[in-house]
Amino acid sequence: KAEASVIGMVNGKAFSGKIDRLAVLDKEVVVIDYKTGKYTNVDNIQPAYKEQMRIYKQLLQQVFPDKQIKTFLLWTETASFTEV
Repeated sequence: KAEASVIGMVNGKAFSGKIDRLAVLDKEVVVIDYKTGKYTNVDNIQPAYKEQMRIYKQLLQQVFPDKQIKTFLLWTETASFTEV
């Protein structure tokens, strides 16, 4: 799904967002969020991006409790794909 809306509560706080790409498979849910710029390494990923993926993962785990949630960033400048 493209631009899938997500909304819910994590640790008593409300969150909402749009997931750039969401794939619900038999055993897992894959989240892909596009980011501009270029990827250098996992240690240089902005904390806000890591937090965004953590929140998406927690929200989706509530919807799909029996599936593994995998989150990725796709860097548009370098076409690099990173699991977060």
